Amino acid sequence: MYREIELMEKENGKCEALEFIEKMDEKTQMKIEYVFKLVEEILIVPAEYLKKLRGQIYEIRVQSGSNIYRFLCFFHKGNLVVITHGFQKKSRETPSKEIDRAEKLREKYLAKNGG
Repeated sequence: MYREIELMEKENGKCEALEFIEKMDEKTQMKIEYVFKLVEEILIVPAEYLKKLRGQIYEIRVQSGSNIYRFLCFFHKGNLVVITHGFQKKSRETPSKEIDRAEKLREKYLAKNGG
């Protein structure tokens, strides 16, 4: 395994990414799990699944049927991929507000877990 995925928890113990995934149907959840496993187990992940967006923020891309889901994340201590949150993508570009949000969540995570 080249990487480990962690779903970020907020101060209140809630995990946005997990809550988002749990709203999906079983087929979509299986596809998300498959893509997360690829990110963990493949040395060079194709850009179709993992792509740098801006600064230290990346997105994990999951397509299930005609739906496209994005999970914003960052790397921590080399091989840990911390997923901040997920959303359904409806436009061609990843919305800046989602990237800004991931950057703020990353700062909170690093303040709590050491940068």
